[in-house]
Amino acid sequence: MNRLTPARLSMVMFMVVGGLIAAYIAKGLLAVEEKKAGAPPLRNIPMAVADLPVGTMITEAHLGLGPAQPSKITRDVLLSNKSIIGRITKEPITAAEPIHSSMLYQKGDYPALKVGKGMQAVTIVMSASAIVDGLVKPGQFVDIHFSPMSLANDPRMNGGMSMTLFKGVKIITINRLATQGITGSDSNSITLELSSEQANIILVAKDHGKLYFSFNPDGKGTGGLALTGKDRVTLEEILGLQPIPKPPAPPASFISQMYRGVARRQLEFRQVGNRMVETNGGTVNVVVPQGGNGSSGGAPNDPPAPQPGIPDNGNGNNGAGNNGIGAPPAAGIDPGNQAPTGPAGLQSQANPPFPPQPAALTEKLF
Repeated sequence: MNRLTPARLSMVMFMVVGGLIAAYIAKGLLAVEEKKAGAPPLRNIPMAVADLPVGTMITEAHLGLGPAQPSKITRDVLLSNKSIIGRITKEPITAAEPIHSSMLYQKGDYPALKVGKGMQAVTIVMSASAIVDGLVKPGQFVDIHFSPMSLANDPRMNGGMSMTLFKGVKIITINRLATQGITGSDSNSITLELSSEQANIILVAKDHGKLYFSFNPDGKGTGGLALTGKDRVTLEEILGLQPIPKPPAPPASFISQMYRGVARRQLEFRQVGNRMVETNGGTVNVVVPQGGNGSSGGAPNDPPAPQPGIPDNGNGNNGAGNNGIGAPPAAGIDPGNQAPTGPAGLQSQANPPFPPQPAALTEKLF
């Protein structure tokens, strides 16, 4: 009987280990041969390099190539970057997984806007520097400030003015996207959630000045116009300047009417320094008397009083004569007050006395 010496034991151990190694190698080689014979190869296709939330517009930076089992590549899987870039995610996309067409909106299509009850979506175009340097994102809240420019030289602006129009306004989208902020462009479309009153105000303000945003960590505001004393400031207030006193208002003009007989003259004056200056060049209205037509027997119908140099043209019917025209008057009788005898014994009666004329109005001029 042979004894089991240490040398023989070591030999047996080496043989067992060597057999195991050879079996492992043989098994691996057989597996490789089987794979080469019938298993389809993996295929590299576009995949997201990180998880993408809903509303993300996919760019080149979002994509990479990753291996996929042929069994996972269906007809809906997108196999090129060209068919993915520029589209917006309709549902969350997991990193390192095939991207299906049903997960994305079609090119040019965007998610529907969502606004609160009674609110409106208003879009304005602004630079990145006016929107907190592009650091705000959709879903956050901002205060909107307005600096009027069309009235920059108006003395009421006191050298310039800035005011807070609204507080706590929600940003719905930036550049039509509901999840991404500004991408660096200096012209960005910002869609805001506003009430109808706020919408009217901001549409007028954007055409007459500059709008600026400031981040509001307090969230949604009251929805009204924020124009208390602390919400506006002028350049004079910033510099601590005293307002320039306004000159006194010029005295009101006055009208003077002057009568001379039946002629009236109307003038308008205003004060300039220590003098009174006529403002309208003067207007003159002259009233010309009209002769009354006498009835049967030569009696006139309310004739005007005769004036120096103006003949009395009262005409009597049925043969009445014309006063001041025709036969000379009787001695001592004013031709303007007595008509000569007419045919058939009918005589034009004398004109009644004219009522006293108003005295000339004298205005004291300074």
